Amino acid sequence: MKKRIAIFGNMNNSYLCLTRYLRDAGYDVTLYQVSGEPEHFVPSNDCYDDSYKEYTIAWKYGHPYQLMGLSGKKIRKEFEKYDFLIGSGAAPAYFHKAGLTLDLFFVYGWDLYKAPFFRFHNPLYTIQYFHCLYHTRAGIRQARHMTIGDSSTVFDKLLAKLKFSGKRHKFCSPAVYEPDYNPQSISKFYPLSSSYEQYKKIRDKYDFIVFHNARQIWKTTKNPIAIKDNDVFFRAFKRFKDTTDKKVGVIAFEYGWDYEASQKLCQELGIGDNVNWLPLSPRKELMIGMSMCDLVAGEFRNSWFTYGVVFEAMATCKPVMHNRIDSLYPNEELYPMLNATNEDEIFSQLCFAANNPEKIKEIGKNANLWYKEYAVKRSIEELDKLFEEKFSIQGSKKQ
Repeated sequence: MKKRIAIFGNMNNSYLCLTRYLRDAGYDVTLYQVSGEPEHFVPSNDCYDDSYKEYTIAWKYGHPYQLMGLSGKKIRKEFEKYDFLIGSGAAPAYFHKAGLTLDLFFVYGWDLYKAPFFRFHNPLYTIQYFHCLYHTRAGIRQARHMTIGDSSTVFDKLLAKLKFSGKRHKFCSPAVYEPDYNPQSISKFYPLSSSYEQYKKIRDKYDFIVFHNARQIWKTTKNPIAIKDNDVFFRAFKRFKDTTDKKVGVIAFEYGWDYEASQKLCQELGIGDNVNWLPLSPRKELMIGMSMCDLVAGEFRNSWFTYGVVFEAMATCKPVMHNRIDSLYPNEELYPMLNATNEDEIFSQLCFAANNPEKIKEIGKNANLWYKEYAVKRSIEELDKLFEEKFSIQGSKKQ
């Protein structure tokens, strides 16, 4: 009988894509879309048809504060039919309460560097908060495997603090379904898009467009890991605009704690007419716009090896510019990109990109090849090994 795999949670749409890739590889995988995740991470926002309904379940539970009112028996009844459990977010807490061991804690970020540690919370839910916190810590501690696609020692220190006893991996989630978004495929979805005409009008206005879909977080400093330094990007773009003879523009989104501060800053810098602000968009619409731009701008404060914006750019064969301190990743196969850490470097890379369209197209194409080899193929191969190990143990116990 074919082994069954469950994936708990779809933060950033990463796990819908993982589900699709695993199903392409022949696995029987079901994705649980859980309560409490942002509305724009529902599967319909990352698919152009409704075929996802065949392998997704919209579970009415999953929010951390719901755990206290839910019996472990009920959770167990829902998930014990699966042979391998993958989860993010509140998955460690839910499975621990059910007496189930999480086979792979597939971290997206917050669920490791914030959720397992005490933080200020809504006082109306204090009991629920501590109930979930207890099960979160215990669930992570007992998970068989954990992976996050970044070799930063920050995560190793957090796992040590939690006394994680499983095996730490560094393969990433193939967070974007490249077959839908590569240049050979995405144009067929233009007629289905509600945003295509808007993006086309913007495209027609400029010679060179930067797509900046990172969250706007630079003035609010309560979470240092989340800061993007969008203000530094806009200041660099101001210098770029003033020194080039090209018509240049930016597409940015009303997304993040500081987007209104960013809009105000753009007006103060005199680039208000060059920065086109769009509302928070489903990924399938966002990717239409990205496919029509020249350069993608990511984060500039912290150095992360990979994250959603980077993978989205790679899937569309667009070059990405962001902060990557290569010395932090001595064991990684580095992908081609435009590296920039401060205003001067961002300005320099913007000038380079605008003046070398063929070179940056080549960077985007090669980054796409890297994504398919390292983010998709090798990650699935690593998962193959984990499945084989677990299923062979299950088989030997039945003999």
